[in-house]
Amino acid sequence: MNTKESDKNNIPALSKRLKTVADMVPCKSRIADVGTDHGFVPIYLAKSLRIEHAIAMDIRKGPLERAKQHVIEYGLTDLIETRLSDGLEKLCEDEADTMICAGMGGPLMQKILSNKDVRALKLKTLILEPQSEIMQFRSFLRENGFEITQEEFLLEDGKYYPVIKAIVNYDRYNEDSPKQCPNKDGTGDAAKSTSYLPKSYEKAIEKLKDISEDQKAKLTDETLLRLCDRFGPCIIMSPNADFQTFLVHGKAVCDTILNKISDVKNSHTKRFEQVSMELSDIKTALWLF
Repeated sequence: MNTKESDKNNIPALSKRLKTVADMVPCKSRIADVGTDHGFVPIYLAKSLRIEHAIAMDIRKGPLERAKQHVIEYGLTDLIETRLSDGLEKLCEDEADTMICAGMGGPLMQKILSNKDVRALKLKTLILEPQSEIMQFRSFLRENGFEITQEEFLLEDGKYYPVIKAIVNYDRYNEDSPKQCPNKDGTGDAAKSTSYLPKSYEKAIEKLKDISEDQKAKLTDETLLRLCDRFGPCIIMSPNADFQTFLVHGKAVCDTILNKISDVKNSHTKRFEQVSMELSDIKTALWLF
């Protein structure tokens, strides 16, 4: 990150990735920045007059102390407090309406969102930038009543990053409701399950159906749902240039992996099947878009 301050506004400059994260935060929010590291995202938001209050949280004492010093240096101790916390553990009810979590692996973010009830905390919005297991993480959000309403897909320093904005769904989500996954064969009750899908998924699936029908092809409900989980419903609705290059790059990576393990696929059966499925989805997306 470039931490040089702009002379005009005394606002820390953020990387393209973190600027995208910050720009998704609703105005006048009260934020909890989980894994704040050096604290520059809440500082940027406070200096931009975008938030009313922030709690900068981190499990590590060293980064949290540096974040505290930066908050002091920028004169923001009245707007930003720092708090040592494992995920959301030390966040109390109604202290924040928006959670930021950026720069972590998807499984860790999933653990953070599972270990404490975000609805009990009265959180409304999640700004998330997972860096691994993206498909599984989107599936987790979908199945647990977190509705993706915006997603940006960007390329920075040779790496691709999805930045996700999701709302905490209080009305449509019920833990006793049927799961949102169709049957494995893509038939039967699969179509009925769409009534439990987030609205962004419903719209993306309808778009995929329309495109595939125009091209005289038929995709199963299972495939449609998997494409949304893999690539993101909002990205499917509005694919950008970075997404297109991501698909081409992903196809090349999958081809390379499959070529390397094809001769010993019996000992790498699960991996071979996973990569083959990913390649199939990428080819489908390239064909559709």
